[in-house]
Order: sequence, then C-alpha cells, then structure tokens
Amino acid sequence: MAKFSETQPPKQEMETDRTEFRAGDVMQITGIVLSESEKYGLIGRVNGIGPDKKILKKRTTSKVLVDQLGNIMTYDKSQDKSQLADPVSVRVDQVKGAAGRMYLTFADP
Repeated sequence: MAKFSETQPPKQEMETDRTEFRAGDVMQITGIVLSESEKYGLIGRVNGIGPDKKILKKRTTSKVLVDQLGNIMTYDKSQDKSQLADPVSVRVDQVKGAAGRMYLTFADP
C-alpha cells in the first residue's frame, strides 16, 4: 500500500541563493530561465552581473517582469537562452499603473 506522500508531485523548493527583484536594481542580464509553477504560474530566474561586477541571481513571479524577460529571450539569437548571446543592461523601476497599483518594470539604466 502506498503512502499519501508518495502519490503527490515533488514539492518545489525555493532557491535560497536567488533574491527577488527590487526597485533600483541595476544589472546586465546574462541568462534567463522561465519555468512553470503550479503555485506561482511562470517564474523568471535570471543570472547577471551587477555594477560592482559581482554575479547576481534573481527570481520573479511578477507578470510584467516575466513578460519582459520573455521578450528578451525572443530578441536574443542564441540557441541556449539560459546563456544570452549578448547581455542586456536593465534597471528595475517601480511605476504606478492606470488603476493606481504599483508594479515593477525593466527600463534602460
């Protein structure tokens, strides 16, 4: 007889080495991975380099940022999107939408 826990899909662990994007973040995006999560929908995982030349690992479930990451992946011509052919420089801004709600978006640094 199987245990209940054996019948459930594996639990997705939160990556402890990645941080959420925050307004004011500046980086060169060097790689993007978009993956599906039952709980969060699409998750964007981003590797990059900060202004201090340190490696940054970020994640987001923001629909706006995930959509923009998808556009970057479409624009990039490399076969392996987890490593972009040409890094993309971004700054994260916080803006107020038409409904008065604040959200994050990428902009030129």
